[in-house]
Amino acid sequence: MANQTFPTFPSASHLVDKTVVVIGGSSGVGHGAVKAALEHGAKVTIGSSSPEKIQWCGKSLEELHESFGGQDLRL
Repeated sequence: MANQTFPTFPSASHLVDKTVVVIGGSSGVGHGAVKAALEHGAKVTIGSSSPEKIQWCGKSLEELHESFGGQDLRL
């Protein structure tokens, strides 16, 4: 079991200029997905129930994006 390997993408360049929507992207694993997508050239929309976390996320990743926007998803 310790010798298992998992497939990897040879390149994430397929994300350049694509739009990625991450629900729950303002913290935890979602925040990591947002960061990875931005690092590979995607435009990212973040959905969260916390406007404060959306703003924090934007500030924490500001070196990776030109502009920032998020959406409060509370119903």
